[in-house]
Amino acid sequence: MVRRELDQLKLETEKLKKENAELRMTVSNLENAVDEVEQYSRKSSLILSGDGIPEPKKDETTEETRAVALQLIKDQLKVNMKGGVVACHRLRNKKRVIVKFQDMEDRQNVYQSKFNQSQTSGIIIHENLTDKRAKQVKVLSDMKRENDHVVNYHTKNGIILARDSREKRYARIQPSFTKAEIIQAMRDAPALSYTGGRNNPTQERFLISQTFNRIPAGHVLNRAESLESLTVDKSKSSGPKTRQAASKK
Repeated sequence: MVRRELDQLKLETEKLKKENAELRMTVSNLENAVDEVEQYSRKSSLILSGDGIPEPKKDETTEETRAVALQLIKDQLKVNMKGGVVACHRLRNKKRVIVKFQDMEDRQNVYQSKFNQSQTSGIIIHENLTDKRAKQVKVLSDMKRENDHVVNYHTKNGIILARDSREKRYARIQPSFTKAEIIQAMRDAPALSYTGGRNNPTQERFLISQTFNRIPAGHVLNRAESLESLTVDKSKSSGPKTRQAASKK
Protein backbone atom coordinates (compact mmCIF):
# COMPACT_ATOMS: atom_id res chain seq x y z
CA MET A 1 0.00 0.00 0.00
CA VAL A 2 2.77 2.42 1.00
CA ARG A 3 4.77 1.51 -2.12
CA ARG A 4 1.78 2.21 -4.33
CA GLU A 5 1.32 5.64 -2.74
CA LEU A 6 5.03 6.42 -3.24
CA ASP A 7 4.80 5.41 -6.89
CA GLN A 8 1.76 7.66 -7.28
CA LEU A 9 3.61 10.57 -5.66
CA LYS A 10 6.55 10.03 -8.04
CA LEU A 11 4.23 10.15 -11.03
CA GLU A 12 2.59 13.35 -9.79
CA THR A 13 6.00 14.91 -9.09
CA GLU A 14 7.21 14.11 -12.58
CA LYS A 15 4.00 15.53 -14.02
CA LEU A 16 4.46 18.77 -12.07
CA LYS A 17 8.10 19.03 -13.19
CA LYS A 18 7.03 18.65 -16.80
CA GLU A 19 4.29 21.27 -16.43
CA ASN A 20 6.72 23.69 -14.77
CA ALA A 21 9.22 23.23 -17.60
CA GLU A 22 6.49 23.91 -20.15
CA LEU A 23 5.38 27.02 -18.26
CA ARG A 24 8.96 28.31 -18.11
CA MET A 25 9.29 27.77 -21.84
CA THR A 26 6.01 29.59 -22.47
CA VAL A 27 7.08 32.54 -20.32
CA SER A 28 10.46 32.65 -22.07
CA ASN A 29 8.79 32.66 -25.50
CA LEU A 30 6.44 35.46 -24.42
CA GLU A 31 9.34 37.53 -23.08
CA ASN A 32 11.21 37.07 -26.35
CA ALA A 33 8.12 38.06 -28.35
CA VAL A 34 7.67 41.22 -26.27
CA ASP A 35 11.36 42.06 -26.72
CA GLU A 36 11.04 41.64 -30.50
CA VAL A 37 8.05 43.98 -30.62
CA GLU A 38 9.79 46.57 -28.44
CA GLN A 39 12.95 46.43 -30.56
CA TYR A 40 10.87 46.85 -33.73
CA SER A 41 9.34 50.01 -32.26
CA ARG A 42 12.88 51.39 -31.80
CA LYS A 43 14.10 50.62 -35.32
CA SER A 44 13.93 54.20 -36.62
CA SER A 45 15.97 55.75 -33.82
CA LEU A 46 19.66 56.00 -32.92
CA ILE A 47 21.61 57.23 -29.91
CA LEU A 48 24.47 59.71 -30.40
CA SER A 49 27.02 60.08 -27.61
CA GLY A 50 30.70 60.75 -26.96
CA ASP A 51 32.97 63.74 -26.51
CA GLY A 52 31.71 65.21 -29.80
CA ILE A 53 28.29 65.89 -28.26
CA PRO A 54 28.23 69.45 -26.85
CA GLU A 55 27.04 70.09 -23.31
CA PRO A 56 23.40 71.23 -23.17
CA LYS A 57 22.63 74.91 -22.77
CA LYS A 58 20.89 76.06 -19.63
CA ASP A 59 17.16 75.38 -20.06
CA GLU A 60 17.81 73.93 -23.54
CA THR A 61 14.57 73.33 -25.42
CA THR A 62 13.66 70.29 -27.49
CA GLU A 63 13.92 72.38 -30.65
CA GLU A 64 17.44 73.46 -29.69
CA THR A 65 18.46 69.86 -29.02
CA ARG A 66 17.06 68.88 -32.40
CA ALA A 67 19.04 71.65 -34.09
CA VAL A 68 22.25 70.48 -32.37
CA ALA A 69 21.69 66.88 -33.51
CA LEU A 70 20.95 67.88 -37.11
CA GLN A 71 24.05 70.07 -37.21
CA LEU A 72 26.24 67.22 -35.92
CA ILE A 73 24.80 64.81 -38.48
CA LYS A 74 25.45 67.21 -41.32
CA ASP A 75 28.84 68.67 -40.31
CA GLN A 76 30.51 65.88 -38.34
CA LEU A 77 28.99 62.71 -39.78
CA LYS A 78 28.81 64.13 -43.32
CA VAL A 79 25.30 62.79 -43.92
CA ASN A 80 22.86 64.83 -45.99
CA MET A 81 19.42 63.77 -44.85
CA LYS A 82 16.42 63.51 -47.16
CA GLY A 83 13.80 63.68 -44.43
CA GLY A 84 13.49 65.25 -41.04
CA VAL A 85 13.66 64.18 -37.41
CA VAL A 86 10.44 63.01 -35.76
CA ALA A 87 11.73 63.36 -32.20
CA CYS A 88 14.98 64.26 -30.47
CA HIS A 89 15.91 64.70 -26.82
CA ARG A 90 18.76 64.21 -24.38
CA LEU A 91 18.80 61.17 -22.13
CA ARG A 92 19.56 61.08 -18.41
CA ASN A 93 23.21 61.35 -19.36
CA LYS A 94 23.05 64.73 -21.06
CA LYS A 95 25.91 63.79 -23.40
CA ARG A 96 23.64 61.17 -24.96
CA VAL A 97 21.02 62.24 -27.49
CA ILE A 98 18.34 59.98 -28.96
CA VAL A 99 17.19 60.80 -32.48
CA LYS A 100 14.14 59.32 -34.20
CA PHE A 101 14.30 59.65 -37.97
CA GLN A 102 11.44 60.26 -40.36
CA ASP A 103 13.18 58.43 -43.21
CA MET A 104 14.71 54.98 -42.60
CA GLU A 105 17.32 55.61 -45.29
CA ASP A 106 18.55 58.61 -43.31
CA ARG A 107 18.74 56.43 -40.21
CA GLN A 108 20.74 53.79 -42.07
CA ASN A 109 23.15 56.34 -43.54
CA VAL A 110 23.80 57.90 -40.14
CA TYR A 111 24.41 54.47 -38.60
CA GLN A 112 26.76 53.44 -41.40
CA SER A 113 28.78 56.61 -40.85
CA LYS A 114 30.00 55.12 -37.55
CA PHE A 115 32.24 52.80 -39.53
CA ASN A 116 34.09 55.73 -41.06
CA GLN A 117 36.13 56.56 -37.99
CA SER A 118 37.89 59.53 -39.61
CA GLN A 119 34.59 61.41 -39.85
CA THR A 120 32.93 60.74 -36.51
CA SER A 121 34.94 63.38 -34.58
CA GLY A 122 34.27 61.90 -31.16
CA ILE A 123 30.69 60.91 -31.87
CA ILE A 124 29.68 57.37 -30.94
CA ILE A 125 26.58 55.95 -32.64
CA HIS A 126 24.51 53.19 -31.07
CA GLU A 127 21.29 51.52 -32.10
CA ASN A 128 18.43 52.10 -29.68
CA LEU A 129 18.36 48.64 -28.09
CA THR A 130 15.96 47.18 -25.56
CA ASP A 131 17.31 46.73 -22.04
CA LYS A 132 17.62 43.00 -22.64
CA ARG A 133 19.71 43.44 -25.78
CA ALA A 134 21.78 46.24 -24.29
CA LYS A 135 22.71 43.94 -21.38
CA GLN A 136 23.74 41.23 -23.83
CA VAL A 137 25.93 43.68 -25.74
CA LYS A 138 27.54 44.61 -22.40
CA VAL A 139 28.31 40.91 -21.84
CA LEU A 140 29.99 40.75 -25.27
CA SER A 141 31.92 43.94 -24.51
CA ASP A 142 33.25 42.45 -21.29
CA MET A 143 34.14 39.19 -23.05
CA LYS A 144 36.03 41.06 -25.77
CA ARG A 145 37.87 43.24 -23.26
CA GLU A 146 38.90 40.16 -21.27
CA ASN A 147 39.97 38.30 -24.45
CA ASP A 148 37.31 35.71 -23.66
CA HIS A 149 36.57 34.20 -27.10
CA VAL A 150 34.95 37.33 -28.67
CA VAL A 151 37.06 38.93 -31.42
CA ASN A 152 34.38 41.33 -32.63
CA TYR A 153 30.71 42.15 -32.19
CA HIS A 154 28.17 44.73 -33.31
CA THR A 155 24.44 45.15 -33.88
CA LYS A 156 22.49 45.61 -37.07
CA ASN A 157 18.80 46.54 -36.99
CA GLY A 158 18.64 45.30 -33.42
CA ILE A 159 20.26 41.97 -34.24
CA ILE A 160 23.32 41.14 -32.15
CA LEU A 161 26.24 39.63 -34.07
CA ALA A 162 29.55 38.26 -32.77
CA ARG A 163 32.38 35.97 -33.81
CA ASP A 164 35.40 34.35 -32.21
CA SER A 165 37.67 34.52 -35.25
CA ARG A 166 38.18 36.89 -38.16
CA GLU A 167 38.18 33.85 -40.41
CA LYS A 168 34.62 32.85 -39.45
CA ARG A 169 31.13 34.14 -40.12
CA TYR A 170 29.26 36.20 -37.55
CA ALA A 171 26.86 34.24 -35.36
CA ARG A 172 23.53 35.72 -34.32
CA ILE A 173 23.45 36.07 -30.55
CA GLN A 174 20.00 35.92 -29.01
CA PRO A 175 19.35 38.28 -26.05
CA SER A 176 18.51 35.27 -23.87
CA PHE A 177 21.77 33.38 -24.51
CA THR A 178 23.97 32.54 -21.56
CA LYS A 179 27.72 33.11 -21.83
CA ALA A 180 28.21 29.40 -22.58
CA GLU A 181 25.60 29.60 -25.35
CA ILE A 182 27.29 32.68 -26.83
CA ILE A 183 30.60 30.82 -26.98
CA GLN A 184 28.95 27.76 -28.51
CA ALA A 185 27.11 29.80 -31.16
CA MET A 186 30.36 31.47 -32.26
CA ARG A 187 32.18 28.14 -32.19
CA ASP A 188 29.54 26.56 -34.46
CA ALA A 189 29.77 29.35 -37.03
CA PRO A 190 31.36 28.15 -40.30
CA ALA A 191 34.52 29.57 -41.79
CA LEU A 192 34.34 32.37 -44.32
CA SER A 193 34.35 31.29 -47.94
CA TYR A 194 36.05 34.07 -49.87
CA THR A 195 38.94 34.59 -52.23
CA GLY A 196 40.53 37.49 -50.40
CA GLY A 197 43.91 37.39 -48.72
CA ARG A 198 47.11 38.47 -50.40
CA ASN A 199 45.59 38.30 -53.86
CA ASN A 200 42.69 40.52 -52.87
CA PRO A 201 43.72 42.85 -50.01
CA THR A 202 40.69 45.12 -50.46
CA GLN A 203 38.26 42.32 -49.74
CA GLU A 204 40.40 41.03 -46.90
CA ARG A 205 40.35 44.44 -45.20
CA PHE A 206 36.56 44.52 -45.40
CA LEU A 207 36.16 41.04 -43.98
CA ILE A 208 38.38 41.74 -40.98
CA SER A 209 35.81 43.90 -39.20
CA GLN A 210 33.57 46.90 -39.64
CA THR A 211 34.39 48.25 -36.22
CA PHE A 212 38.18 48.38 -36.40
CA ASN A 213 39.75 51.80 -36.80
CA ARG A 214 42.03 50.76 -39.63
CA ILE A 215 39.26 50.46 -42.24
CA PRO A 216 39.84 53.09 -44.96
CA ALA A 217 37.55 56.10 -44.96
CA GLY A 218 34.46 55.56 -47.11
CA HIS A 219 35.37 51.93 -47.85
CA VAL A 220 32.76 50.26 -45.65
CA LEU A 221 30.08 52.76 -46.47
CA ASN A 222 29.84 51.27 -49.96
CA ARG A 223 30.02 47.64 -48.87
CA ALA A 224 28.25 47.48 -45.52
CA GLU A 225 25.25 45.55 -46.81
CA SER A 226 27.55 42.63 -47.64
CA LEU A 227 27.59 41.82 -43.93
CA GLU A 228 24.44 39.77 -44.46
CA SER A 229 26.53 37.16 -46.28
CA LEU A 230 28.84 36.89 -43.26
CA THR A 231 26.11 36.27 -40.72
CA VAL A 232 24.94 32.95 -39.32
CA ASP A 233 21.39 33.07 -37.92
CA LYS A 234 20.96 30.47 -35.19
CA SER A 235 17.53 31.74 -34.16
CA LYS A 236 15.63 29.32 -36.43
CA SER A 237 17.65 26.30 -35.43
CA SER A 238 17.55 24.43 -32.15
CA GLY A 239 20.23 26.74 -30.78
CA PRO A 240 23.67 26.05 -29.34
CA LYS A 241 24.50 22.65 -27.93
CA THR A 242 24.36 23.91 -24.36
CA ARG A 243 20.72 24.92 -24.82
CA GLN A 244 19.89 21.55 -26.37
CA ALA A 245 21.46 19.81 -23.45
CA ALA A 246 19.53 21.94 -20.99
CA SER A 247 16.21 21.19 -22.68
CA LYS A 248 16.79 17.46 -22.38
CA LYS A 249 17.11 17.63 -18.61
